[in-house]
Amino acid sequence: LKPSATRCCKWRSLALVAIAPVSRRRARSRMARLFALALLATWAVAVAEVVKVEHGAQAVQLEETHKEEEHKEEEHKEAEKAEEKDAAKTKEEREHKKEEEEEKDAAKAKEEREHEEEQKEEEAKQRKKKEEEKEEARKKAIANAPCYETSWLCTFEAVSPYMWSYMGIALALGVSVIGAAWGIFLTGSSIVGGGIKAPRISSKNLVSIIFCEAVAIYGVIMAIIMANKIEG
Repeated sequence: LKPSATRCCKWRSLALVAIAPVSRRRARSRMARLFALALLATWAVAVAEVVKVEHGAQAVQLEETHKEEEHKEEEHKEAEKAEEKDAAKTKEEREHKKEEEEEKDAAKAKEEREHEEEQKEEEAKQRKKKEEEKEEARKKAIANAPCYETSWLCTFEAVSPYMWSYMGIALALGVSVIGAAWGIFLTGSSIVGGGIKAPRISSKNLVSIIFCEAVAIYGVIMAIIMANKIEG
């Protein structure tokens, strides 16, 4: 070796010897740093894993809760549907019962109306029958009763003709006598009144009194003739 090379190697070895403690410290600090970094990395990885696991558990829990909620909602919906079906069924049953009751009431009312109509018809028939019986009884009573009990004309027809004849005789005699008396009364009073003023009237107006007496005599003659014509 050359003296320069040996000298250089010597100095290099000395430098290495002098620098060795320093490099060891640096290496140790680097190792510590690397170890710390490794620890930090492992801690970070562990924390990340833990966080990941926790997030996964939370996500699973959330999914489970979400599924439970969905299941509850489905059950609630099914329950609501079942309630709606039950309500519709009960409503249909009520409507059906109501319709049946209305039909029964209508049929019952119809039967009652028919029964009432039948009763009315029977009552009308009975009344008609009673009226017919009354009419027949009245006709029979009329047929069996005397003539004068049913009509005035029959009453006059039932009067005996002798009664009518004697009544005519009495009327002829009575009316003629009453007329004569009335005529004599009027004529006499007028003659008496006129005779006060003129005395000649009393002697010349006796003819009127004679005519009045002739009316009475005519009535008596008619009564005697009709009485002689009566037979029986």
